[in-house]
Amino acid sequence: MMGIVPVWKPAGWSSRDAVNWVAKRVRPAKVGHCGTLDPMAEGMLLVAISGATRLIDLVHQLPKTYLGTFRWGFCSPSLDLETPLETIECPPLTRELLQGQLDHFVGAIQQTPPAYSAIKIDGRRAYLAARKGQEVEMPVRTVTVHSLAIGSVDPPHFQLEIDCSTGTYIRTLGSDLAKRAGSDAVMTALVRSSIGSIEASEARSPEQLASAEEILANRIDLMRLMPDATHTKLAGDQIAWIHRGGLLEPADQWPVDRMLAAWDESGNLQSILAFRPDGRWGPKINFHPSNTEQSKKDR
Repeated sequence: MMGIVPVWKPAGWSSRDAVNWVAKRVRPAKVGHCGTLDPMAEGMLLVAISGATRLIDLVHQLPKTYLGTFRWGFCSPSLDLETPLETIECPPLTRELLQGQLDHFVGAIQQTPPAYSAIKIDGRRAYLAARKGQEVEMPVRTVTVHSLAIGSVDPPHFQLEIDCSTGTYIRTLGSDLAKRAGSDAVMTALVRSSIGSIEASEARSPEQLASAEEILANRIDLMRLMPDATHTKLAGDQIAWIHRGGLLEPADQWPVDRMLAAWDESGNLQSILAFRPDGRWGPKINFHPSNTEQSKKDR
């Protein structure tokens, strides 16, 4: 049952809606998602089942690719269409004007997330206070934009193609870029097209995941979600040892600056280990044997 399924979330669905769709079909397995996608957005949502929910924090760190559509010459408190729009005086929108700003938004950049976001401030979702008209002071954060390109430009609309780190607010990126060009912009549409190496063509719509059999048949290779890990196969007695909290002696083929993913001889993920200060490898995440059965195609 354990696995991660790429779901193509429709616009208008919350991330929880997509999780619930899967959960109803694989009960009583635990289900969760690996990174929120706003209701107005569509695209890739990785849904973890059973023991794979323990990988959510790890998978959440993978880079993501987006296509954002923006309306030039408008602003709103939420930076999208959720709140009333206001027009502003601005220069004409041209590809050249946008192109001249790109270099300022590639690499490590500073962002102030919108108050209309799910970020918690003093233990409370920021959007709850913002929707009541309360002032919310949002902390500045550092994010990484790996690449940024201009898509179509059809005034007053333009598109941005973004490859970025987790935590990047695309609404904020589009608004900040437009402001630097002498205007502002609100996001009108958003598509998340990939997460790590998982491409849009691999995601399935809810209608294509109508049964537990279809869901399990579309699980992806968990190894692809850990591109920076060292992968190794261990014998049954070694797996039993680390499941009891036992430690492993170092091996030359296990670089100490990378996490170690341990698989059994049948190709099932059994443990994630980290290198310890005492020079040995210890389990960081152990997967219960009853949760580790994965389809043979995964391996």
